[in-house]
Amino acid sequence: MSRGPRRQALLELFVKHRRVEVEAAATAPDVSAATIRRDVDQPAERQIRNGRSCSAGRNGGA
Repeated sequence: MSRGPRRQALLELFVKHRRVEVEAAATAPDVSAATIRRDVDQPAERQIRNGRSCSAGRNGGA
């Protein structure tokens, strides 16, 4: 699954459940847990670099 559709699917899961388990999200063929973590971490890292803060990160945020 390519990055765009994968990120859209993650967003839809989060909107529906307000939580996404990495292992559950990595059930698509050719998608690893590490790939899912990168998909989640990259937008958060961009927000931090742009001076915005995130309310929750991988470990619950601070």
